[in-house]
Amino acid sequence: MTDAVGNNSTLLLNAASFAADRHRKQRRKGEDASPYINHPLDVANILAGIGGVTDTTILVAAVLHDTIEDTSATSEELEDTFGREVRLLVEEVSDDKSLDKAERKRRQIEHAAALSTAAKVIKFGDKICNVRDVRENPPSDWSLQRRCEYLDWSGLVMKECRGVNESLEDHFDEILREGRAALARAVKVTLRRAGETKNKVRYEEPESDQPTVIGTLRVPKWAVHCLEDPETITVTIEGADR
Repeated sequence: MTDAVGNNSTLLLNAASFAADRHRKQRRKGEDASPYINHPLDVANILAGIGGVTDTTILVAAVLHDTIEDTSATSEELEDTFGREVRLLVEEVSDDKSLDKAERKRRQIEHAAALSTAAKVIKFGDKICNVRDVRENPPSDWSLQRRCEYLDWSGLVMKECRGVNESLEDHFDEILREGRAALARAVKVTLRRAGETKNKVRYEEPESDQPTVIGTLRVPKWAVHCLEDPETITVTIEGADR
């Protein structure tokens, strides 16, 4: 084993140890409340295993990507421990927690295209994990509406990050399709229930950017189009508002 490989392995292990310590009291939001450290390790693993990423700086930054945003770690601490490039990458993919959630989400879309190639690669790994979790293991207090909205928002962010890693992009698209199909099945159940209770459903026309409204539940129009056989569901469809 060369010294370079040994040094890279040591740096990755140091990053994993650092992240594990800083995230030690945190849990993921999913119903199973898994240890938070599972997430950044999974992101780095996806980058290496699916994206073929071998750049140690990117992998180290992936392991550390939530430490500034979600722990007491500082930019100065990351630079002192892991170098300036890692610190800059982690800063690029970190939200400003002093802003409210809606503004942070808006800025992610707005700033995505200007991210460095390395930061976009990390974004793909992060969003792949998050979209998968929203499909398979969502927070217990997340409504179907919120899960639908998260998938749509993630798609908008990653649309601005294309052209950096075809394998990661294809995998994200697959995970997003699977997530939308799963939520569409849940929407179908909701539609059936709406029909049974004679609730009215307002359906926006396909070319409209507005979401469909199903009783008190709002879902994106793709969820209705994904339904296998919406005609079998007894609902009252009103004309789309203009």
